Amino acid sequence: MIVFKFIILIFISFSILNANDDLDENIGFINVTSNVADTKIYLDGKYIGFAPIQRYQVVANKNIELNATANTNFYPKEYSRNINVKKLKIQSYKVEFKKANAKLLLIGEDGYLYINGRFERTLGSNNRVVSIKSGENINIEIRKGDNKYSISQDIYANKFYKLEYDLIDTKLKNNKRQKELVLSNVINIKNNIDLNNTATIDKKLKFVTIDTLMWQDSKDISSFETLYEDGEKYCKNLELEGYSDWYLPTIEQLKNLYKDKNKFFNKFKDNFYWSTTKEKGKYVYWEYLATMNFNENIVKVINGSSSTANQICVRAIIPE
Repeated sequence: MIVFKFIILIFISFSILNANDDLDENIGFINVTSNVADTKIYLDGKYIGFAPIQRYQVVANKNIELNATANTNFYPKEYSRNINVKKLKIQSYKVEFKKANAKLLLIGEDGYLYINGRFERTLGSNNRVVSIKSGENINIEIRKGDNKYSISQDIYANKFYKLEYDLIDTKLKNNKRQKELVLSNVINIKNNIDLNNTATIDKKLKFVTIDTLMWQDSKDISSFETLYEDGEKYCKNLELEGYSDWYLPTIEQLKNLYKDKNKFFNKFKDNFYWSTTKEKGKYVYWEYLATMNFNENIVKVINGSSSTANQICVRAIIPE
């Protein structure tokens, strides 16, 4: 009886060893890393987790499709390769992604373009389309002397962006001017001013502040029409409420102003107003400029050297 039990025990042990041998012949392991955070890893179409993957068990000696995807806003191309893992081996794979590019069209004054603080190119009349790597919070800056425009935003791959800008004088004249520019000292149109009382408006307020922009508000903005060049000079030479850094707005600024048009004394009347936004043709600038009609909320492109329009001047409020 004891001999019989011993034989059975030997048989069971032999069977377990054979089972382990079969298992050993059919498994392998992989490690997967990526140069991009939150990379999703797939094996033969099955999602197995985010990289890094450590000692993931696979069938050995079998062709397996390894796929990976990252944030498609910046890395639209999927990573793919075939792998074959040897039995009882740990094989490592590194997934590499490269950021795809986007196109950026810059519309505004000539200057020097910087991307994330690095000089990119000099902007002239014929080199306004820039290839830019996609990414989060990309800083785009145009400089010319003391004048500068800066914006930060996400740039998605394989997209075409258009950026209209105006260079703003960033050098403050003196400490007195700095104090005058503090937002808390700027009079706002909402400060209990009677819009129906012409005398009150003319005496108390000649501008309207909306967000961080100060807009001219007087009879002048609808009293006469000029050619574009004369309208531009008018704003550059404007002295109003102690400020002399006025300029013509972009068409986007005028569009945004439409919803607030009733805050202004003259309501803009049925006129077109100049913007600095130029029309383009195959990346070459013409003398055509976009104008805005506040009465009908429409934009019209006209010839700046032969057509006339009104002008409203604006300036940026720069806190101390």
